[in-house]
Amino acid sequence: YLYTSSVKTVVYSTLNPLGMDLDKWEELGINKDFASKQTELVNMLLGMGFEKSFTCTPYLLRQPKFREHLAWSESSAVGMANTYYGAYTNREAGPLALFSSLIGKTYNGGLHLIENRKPTVKVLLKEIEKDFVINEGVASAVGYIIGEKIGDSIPLIPLRLKPTFDVVKAYTATAGAAGSIALSYLENVSPEYSLYANENLEKIEIDIKEMKDILVDALPTLNENDAYFIGCPHASVEEIINLYNNIHDCKKLKTNVVVSTSRMVYEAIEKMGIKEKLLNLGVVIIRDTCPIVSPAFQKRFEKVITSSGKALFYLPKQQSQPTILLKNINLRDILCRE
Repeated sequence: YLYTSSVKTVVYSTLNPLGMDLDKWEELGINKDFASKQTELVNMLLGMGFEKSFTCTPYLLRQPKFREHLAWSESSAVGMANTYYGAYTNREAGPLALFSSLIGKTYNGGLHLIENRKPTVKVLLKEIEKDFVINEGVASAVGYIIGEKIGDSIPLIPLRLKPTFDVVKAYTATAGAAGSIALSYLENVSPEYSLYANENLEKIEIDIKEMKDILVDALPTLNENDAYFIGCPHASVEEIINLYNNIHDCKKLKTNVVVSTSRMVYEAIEKMGIKEKLLNLGVVIIRDTCPIVSPAFQKRFEKVITSSGKALFYLPKQQSQPTILLKNINLRDILCRE
């Protein structure tokens, strides 16, 4: 109805990932009926003025401004907007985000109000911190545990060190999946952390034992029916470069290596020459796609190894896909035959 009414977006508006790569859906084993319906929907939305983005990392296309009001529906993007950039957005239902794009407004409630953005619990990492700030797998495990423990509350996490961008991305995505957490305050990251640093809050501690229940430290044995996966949320340029640096001198891969990313990042690594080198190694690079909803990932592998806690949470449930969370160390030893 909206499409036939010729309504258009009035603000910059992006689209979530699809269930397929628009250009390589046949290679992924997507049937024509599914592809036809996806393409029809895409054409309608593009006709309404949405950006041809198809990504869960819209903040890489346009960086949210501090205290800017947004209407985002993708859970991991919401976590990054609130936590990393200090923007204000609720975790919207799809239709509400759609209508906001058409009128340029959203309702003045929830996390748009400062009184609803106060942290409710302080999370202490202690001996885990040194790994948390540099390792996406560890950050994912922390997000998983916090999400399970506090649900949709707002955690404040003191840190002596500054986490990398991709660590924050992995943490917020997993916390949003496991616990519907839309906002966290990370010291040395969140712009408004100092407002609440001295609040007297309930405290919980994440210990090593809890981490071991979720995170695999030992090198797993992989075969040609398994897969190593990055890209949930969509892989950044830095994540893909790190993968390439670890496997660039492999003579042969032990297992399938799958990367899911946005078309913007795909174009960037193409210009850098990395895309072609990864393809020559046998790496599969998928654009536009969410593996959690794509038929291409339905029971496709015997097991999936990943540093993404969001993938760990959803792939077994949505795709009947056994998934293992890895600390993401020694990738060459895991993936290369020689």
